[in-house]
Amino acid sequence: MKQLIIRGGASKKEIILPVSPLFMRDNLLNFLRDHEIPVASSCGGDGICQKCVCVIKEEKILTCMTSVSEVLNGEDSATLTISYL
Repeated sequence: MKQLIIRGGASKKEIILPVSPLFMRDNLLNFLRDHEIPVASSCGGDGICQKCVCVIKEEKILTCMTSVSEVLNGEDSATLTISYL
């Protein structure tokens, strides 16, 4: 099964979340919140506030504008860092 590894930039803790095929089309913000990972956002996922930023392979992305499948990009796993976690 595919997985997302969530790394806290502040805490250095890692959480591994399994990704079933049902979640591949979800946006990353909703996926993380559904798995009780707190992600900042004051615009409701419209991409305006840009508070939901995370880093994947040294690239900053907005979790509300990126799907889970885009993050995995055909790989079995991906690591993303949320700076304030």
